[in-house]
Amino acid sequence: MKQSKNLIKQTIINLIKMMYLILSAVILIASKFIYDSFLTNNTEKNWDAYKKSNPHGSIVSEHSNAFNLNTNAKLRTDGYYLSIFNGTDYNGDIFKMFFIMFFTKNGFVAIDEFENLENYMDLNKNDFKQVLINADLVLEADIASGIVKYQIKNGGISMQFYDPNEYSNLDLNNNSLLEPNVFNEWKGTILHNGLLLTFSESFYNESLKDYTKESRIKDLKFEFTQIKF
Repeated sequence: MKQSKNLIKQTIINLIKMMYLILSAVILIASKFIYDSFLTNNTEKNWDAYKKSNPHGSIVSEHSNAFNLNTNAKLRTDGYYLSIFNGTDYNGDIFKMFFIMFFTKNGFVAIDEFENLENYMDLNKNDFKQVLINADLVLEADIASGIVKYQIKNGGISMQFYDPNEYSNLDLNNNSLLEPNVFNEWKGTILHNGLLLTFSESFYNESLKDYTKESRIKDLKFEFTQIKF
C-alpha cells in the first residue's frame, strides 16, 4: 500500500515536471515569436527611420564600438587623417595610393597623396609639427590645389579641391573664376577619430548648364593620428 502511494506521488511529481517543461517551452517559443514579429521589426523600422533623419549619426554608430553611444563625432585638428586606397588603373594594373589630410581650426584643410608610406613618413614626419603650428595662419589667399576651405553640416563634411590657375578655371582675362569649372570633391561623415569619405571629380557641362559628377572612390575610411608636442 505504501509502495503504491509512493508510486502515485512520484508519478504526480514527474507529471508536474513534464508540465513545467512543456509550459517553459511554450513560453520560450511565444517570447521568441513576439520578439521576432514585433520587437525586432519595430527596432528595424526605428533604425531605418533614424538613418533617414540622421544619416551621418547612423554611420557614426555603425563605425563605433558597442560602448560608445555618442553619435556626435568631432573633427580633430591636433594631428592628421590617413587613408590607404587599393585600386585598379585603366590598364587593369593594381596600385596603392595613400591620402593624408590636415585640418585647421579656422576652417582650412590641406591634402597630399603619395604611393610609398614609409618614404613619405621618413621625409615629412618631422615637419608635421610645424604644419600644425602654422596651420591657423592659413588665409583665403593661400588657397591652392591642395589647400581649401571645408564645410561641416549635421555631422557631414565636404571639401572641394581645385587648381585656381588651371586653364579651365580661368576667365578670358586669366583671372580665377569664383566658381571653378573643374574640381575634385571629398565628401562624407566625421567619425570618432576618423572620416568616411567619397571622392568624385566634377566638371561644368555647358550644354547641361550644370556640373557632371563622376564618383571615383566610395566610402574610404581615414584613421586619425594625434601629433604630440
